[in-house]
Amino acid sequence: MKRMKPLIIAALVASFALSTVLGTSAQGPPDLPVIFEGTVSDLDGDVAAGLPVESYIGDGAVNCNNNPTETFERDGQTRYWVKVASSGQTAGCGVEGATVRFKIGDRWATQTGTWTGLRSTLNLTLAPEGPETVTISVAVWRRNVDPVGALAISTLAPGGTWQTSDWPLDMSDVSRSGRWNRSEITEVEVELAGGSTVTIDVAVWQRRVDPVGALAVSTLAPGGTWQTSDWPLDMSDRSRSGRWNRSEIVEVEVELE
Repeated sequence: MKRMKPLIIAALVASFALSTVLGTSAQGPPDLPVIFEGTVSDLDGDVAAGLPVESYIGDGAVNCNNNPTETFERDGQTRYWVKVASSGQTAGCGVEGATVRFKIGDRWATQTGTWTGLRSTLNLTLAPEGPETVTISVAVWRRNVDPVGALAISTLAPGGTWQTSDWPLDMSDVSRSGRWNRSEITEVEVELAGGSTVTIDVAVWQRRVDPVGALAVSTLAPGGTWQTSDWPLDMSDRSRSGRWNRSEIVEVEVELE
């Protein structure tokens, strides 16, 4: 029996060591980074070599580069090569199917990638230098039947479809001058180059003094000031049902800082 004790202890130690190894193996190492590579250009052709390359997941603010990298020149073309870390390596970074945005220098690429376990070739085109502008379309609707005079607003963002606000708009806000009533704010979400989004505020104004009832549209971009369309809006277009009159389509170019 005394001879058996060392054998039992040795067996227990071996069993514990094996279970520890198996447990560690079951967890596995974190996912490896995904490599993206390709050319870099803009509307004027190739961009400079030596610009920092950054990668981001979705709307995240974490630079997910596995290590610092810059654009380089090869065969007469500017190129990039970057490893995008997994969430197991860096919190907030790649998971299967996630959208990857790329920033070269101080400009975003207009293309986005998809984080997978595979190496990807993705040629990038950079957005134009300077402030980015987007054009949204706005239409105002005025009710011809009960509730007569009720207003609604429809908006169209680039690449989207017409969206109509809940109605009737609350027009109870009065300007300081007392000459206008202003509607509640309608928010329009616009996708920018690089895949991020920005919200633009839209408001309808209705005249309280001559010409009474005239309508105008204002827009507000983040970091900007309110911009108002030419007025009064032409409200002569009538819906097929005859229940609404619709304004002319107002195309508003909004400059983003």
